[in-house]
Amino acid sequence: MINVFAVEPEKQQEFLDAMRVHTDTVIRKIPGFIASNFHRSLDGMRVVNYSQWESKEAFEAVHRDPEYLASREANKHLIISTDQHLYTVEFTCLIDGIPQD
Repeated sequence: MINVFAVEPEKQQEFLDAMRVHTDTVIRKIPGFIASNFHRSLDGMRVVNYSQWESKEAFEAVHRDPEYLASREANKHLIISTDQHLYTVEFTCLIDGIPQD
């Protein structure tokens, strides 16, 4: 899943701090979660979240989790908009040059 969050530049760090807590206390406990990476835009206007889940069903289940929903609601004031889409990993390029399929 890749989610691009539009944020006010003065709220970008606050949003990242909130997402660190959200990920550490809520997301990591949900079955099927693998990893999550957050990227900050240099202009301060976006945060990109790249999350990996074991399956589409595991990702969809998170949206029914009461703790997730409460945390999302508590942080929505930090977000202008979101653009979220599901993707599949087709290949990974590593520094050692060995392709990972």
